[in-house]
Amino acid sequence: MTRGRLAPLTALVTAGVLLVASFVLIAAGPDRDWSGPWGHWRSDSGSAVADLDGAERAAAAFAADLGLVVGEVMEFENGFYAVLTEPSGTPATEVLVDPARGSAWIERGPAMRWNTEYGSHMAAWADPAASDPDGAAALADQWLAAERPGERAAEVTAFPGYCTVIAEDGTGTPTRLISVRDGTGEVWPHSWLGGFVARTGTD
Repeated sequence: MTRGRLAPLTALVTAGVLLVASFVLIAAGPDRDWSGPWGHWRSDSGSAVADLDGAERAAAAFAADLGLVVGEVMEFENGFYAVLTEPSGTPATEVLVDPARGSAWIERGPAMRWNTEYGSHMAAWADPAASDPDGAAALADQWLAAERPGERAAEVTAFPGYCTVIAEDGTGTPTRLISVRDGTGEVWPHSWLGGFVARTGTD
């Protein structure tokens, strides 16, 4: 008897959830993909991005919806990478921009798995550890010595839950990005980016 009484209520609740979901999809529009984990959707301008300025605009459109702003932008062989910061300038997360469509999204890898504020729900539930940029640089140097002799850790950016290191070769030219997790020391190179091409603030 109880089950019979609950059935109409269950159906009503389900219908309500579906209705709300439909409104979200309508509001998102065709240029918003809400399928990403923890609500980190993809912003798609539909326009090709050919340079750092275009990548910065695409990243800024994505950042605005998170209440963030764009810091540095870098170009790699496989696309563009950008640092998003809080309005105060504190580093927040990392995003990628697809040159073909101008799509921007939270970078998969450390930004999704380790970022305790802007990553996946599993990362958000993790106990935050104190950031150690010097320790991250040392661990990145160990990895480079074994995997890429001749390169060294040059710049470190501390994000919530991890640090990302820019490695350089003997001429001072950036080569790759390597992330190191706070507390555990796990090292994760951003191998999907390909070789370095250019960065903002340089000729």
